[in-house]
Amino acid sequence: MRYEGVTVFGKAVSLPAPISVKIRMDEDAPAHSFTGIFPVDTPLVSFLTCRIWRGDELVFRGILDEQSVCVEKSGMTLRLVARSEAALLLDNEALPQTYVNPSLKQLFDRHAAPYGLAGVEGNQGAFRGKLTVKKGMSEWQVFEEFCGYFLGTTPRVTCSGILDATGKPSEKQAFFSNQGGIPYRSLIHHQWYHKRISQLHLQAGVGEGYKGLVTDVETAEMGIQRRRYRTATNYMGNRSLKIARRSAEEWVLCCPSPLVGELGAHAQVSDPALGTINGVTVAKLAYQLDSRGELCNVTLRKEEWGL
Repeated sequence: MRYEGVTVFGKAVSLPAPISVKIRMDEDAPAHSFTGIFPVDTPLVSFLTCRIWRGDELVFRGILDEQSVCVEKSGMTLRLVARSEAALLLDNEALPQTYVNPSLKQLFDRHAAPYGLAGVEGNQGAFRGKLTVKKGMSEWQVFEEFCGYFLGTTPRVTCSGILDATGKPSEKQAFFSNQGGIPYRSLIHHQWYHKRISQLHLQAGVGEGYKGLVTDVETAEMGIQRRRYRTATNYMGNRSLKIARRSAEEWVLCCPSPLVGELGAHAQVSDPALGTINGVTVAKLAYQLDSRGELCNVTLRKEEWGL
């Protein structure tokens, strides 16, 4: 992979081969993270952002949280710590206000474009209803609430700086196998029973009674009793149950390879012990490079969230 630092003037500076790198991408976290240590001869200029390329493909673009130089007897090193551009929306508070018949385009123009995001994708028509931006909400929470309530999607910011609210799955595929696919050292199957929710009691508004009820029948039939109370519609409640079920089962592959796949990519695993695993997508990527070589842990979750 190639690494670049970008100055406040937009000049890209190629960085030397790193001593160590950590990259983490997680569908549950809006912003991805990068930490890299590079050998340098002299202190470099101050960077505003950084980019990571896999061949000609941009796999990470982020804003710098830290740039530091360390001088030791063995030489000088440059340390960069960055988060992807969703961090701009996470770190800034939104102006409290109420939108009547809000639209994605309207929200993007007011809550994302000022931070330099390049564009937005998704249904940009106006929706009947109100969206209240409360004091203390981040710019990201505005989109998270709008997309969850009106679009039924989870927003994300792409490497190219696009706020994607389409909810469309990735078109990429990943095949893991020690016989002709992406090789792996180990495969762990987790079932996180504590993450499942059997019942969700709902109230239409704050102060109203909890008259709504949605149930995850499969979880209840497993004998798991875990109920929650929430202010939400039945639709939002069902979506919460589906997300909880998706996060409750994972397959983690430890691959001695460069960063592989991308979040949301469809995946298949062929393993002599666990058999063929289909209907899963990439939910997390944790890449590490150090003196021992490259390692990429890939976490898969079930694609179907049906109740």
